[in-house]
Amino acid sequence: MKRRLLNLISISICCATIFHLPLKAAEEFSHQIKSGDNLWDLSSTYASNKSELLAIRKAISELPNNWIYPRDVVKFIINDDGNATVEISRATPQPQVSNLVKQTPAIAEKAEPTKLVTNDTPKVVKKALDIEALKVKLSATIGLKVDKILETSLENFVIVITDQGTFYASEDGSYLIQGKVYSLDDKVTDLAENSLAEFRLEGLEKFEDDMITYKAENEKYVVNVFTDITCGYCRKMHAEMADYNARGITFRYLAYPRSGIMDRTGNTSKGFNDLRSIWCNENSAEAMTKAKSGSNVAYRICETTIEDQFNFGRQIGVKGTPAIILPTGMMIPGYQPPAQLEELLKKT
Repeated sequence: MKRRLLNLISISICCATIFHLPLKAAEEFSHQIKSGDNLWDLSSTYASNKSELLAIRKAISELPNNWIYPRDVVKFIINDDGNATVEISRATPQPQVSNLVKQTPAIAEKAEPTKLVTNDTPKVVKKALDIEALKVKLSATIGLKVDKILETSLENFVIVITDQGTFYASEDGSYLIQGKVYSLDDKVTDLAENSLAEFRLEGLEKFEDDMITYKAENEKYVVNVFTDITCGYCRKMHAEMADYNARGITFRYLAYPRSGIMDRTGNTSKGFNDLRSIWCNENSAEAMTKAKSGSNVAYRICETTIEDQFNFGRQIGVKGTPAIILPTGMMIPGYQPPAQLEELLKKT
């Protein structure tokens, strides 16, 4: 019983946040955080097999604080017993970030209340949003590179699209919310979806000449799909391409190497190299089909926008593959059978 209790202790030493699992470490990997990194993707980079990946992700999920910032150092330790330890050494004191939403919907508890205007109450004049000041503050405090700021119906908050994903921020930069916020007025509505839908469609335009396309002969709909050749459901979806096309659905693929762009040695990852080889092939559509059927990928090197496609995917909320963007800009994660996708497109 005593050993079991010791195994569950979370220890904080100096500036490092440590979740400890038992026994001596067999392997250790250290990684200095740079802009755009996240722990989930890094676990794929440093795990050499599925059991190690699950062990690392279990350790990540049980960290008391799994926020990371540029220049932090993360240590992944694979223990002799198959368990894992994850340590985060902070480069600087942690910024005061509101974690009001973390993967689950909630409402910002400190949003400025609406003030009732009466004869006895002076009318409150709302200050104009200073976009540049907000960008500077978010960059200085937590190292976020802000690409775009969008309005939202959540009072005193805006949607911030960054190199590390999408957040809500208070207009003065005092609070940051990670996750989704929903309106419950007339129906349950994701407040960010309409704004993000427009941003997705705008962003897709710059990749139109770089996508791998499977065009329907009698085209009715066009969907844009983030894909990876190592993804089982991506392969299943691709194997049914004739059925999608027969229903008038054209597919346009964007690259999303799930292993990330760089591997643990600092070189480009195998996932990136394979997708680059497909995009660089003289017949990229045929190369994609062969790769998703299990054939080896003929090695090619050329200039591609794969890294830009991957970063754009992260910006707009892609967490895995396949991720389907509908003509409205709405994004559907995961595999959709041909008949089901057709019905969804009819409704939109």
